[in-house]
Amino acid sequence: MTEQLFQIGVKACIQRADGAILMLQEPSKQGSLYWDLPGGRVQPGEGMLDALKRELNEEIGLEAWVSAEQVGVLLANPRISAENDHPKLAIVLYAVEADNPGSLQSTEAGVRMAWKTIAEATELLANKYPAEISTLLQKAAR
Repeated sequence: MTEQLFQIGVKACIQRADGAILMLQEPSKQGSLYWDLPGGRVQPGEGMLDALKRELNEEIGLEAWVSAEQVGVLLANPRISAENDHPKLAIVLYAVEADNPGSLQSTEAGVRMAWKTIAEATELLANKYPAEISTLLQKAAR
């Protein structure tokens, strides 16, 4: 039996011209709502950029981007379950430049999109990520 110590997730910081960051409000498995950046987990054998492309296409219909630059890595606060173990989730954050970010739409039922300032995004992500998310979002901002 192989012990899984952590999983890898990829997230995107997508900005509009006014500096606002794209956020998604999603229902949790328990039914409550939470805010997050677009992206998701890397599947076994999948590269990080391939996972990011797949997740952004699935969540917001983004089929191609102008650029995607890795900004940093952090550990998510809550423990996630994988079978009977509880590995940590390591998040790789990318600054993603989309051709026309205003045209993006949520493609998943029950998921709401909103554009937030870095300060608002930091506050909304406070339960999920450590305080360094603010520094990474500022670094991702152009």
